[in-house]
Amino acid sequence: MNKNNGLQEYECTALFVDIRNFTGQLNDESNSDSFIELLEQVYSTGIEVTSTVVGPEQCYINSTGDGYLIVVFGNDHFLSGFLIGLMLHKKLSKVFADKTNKVLEDGDYFFGIGIESGSVKRVSAKI
Repeated sequence: MNKNNGLQEYECTALFVDIRNFTGQLNDESNSDSFIELLEQVYSTGIEVTSTVVGPEQCYINSTGDGYLIVVFGNDHFLSGFLIGLMLHKKLSKVFADKTNKVLEDGDYFFGIGIESGSVKRVSAKI
């Protein structure tokens, strides 16, 4: 943690998980309940995997609508973030295969995972 202009700066790794073609999948799904179940399973998988790798004080998870953001803090944030990314890839591949009954070509996925390490500043505001 560094202090820069009065704001605390933290080293971290951020993962962005995004469902690809979200609107198209929603429109193609004949049963909206099954689509909501899929979305819930995608979210719960992210929470499960993250909490398996790091404790709640070492991470921040936020929904982005059709995906989520995971920020990992701590001395080994880059290793933890990479491990979370690998585990998510494996588990989400199975979730989508089970729910969609579709076999994709190599390199095609129903989701994307982006990962980046660097510094963030913690900003608090009172409303």
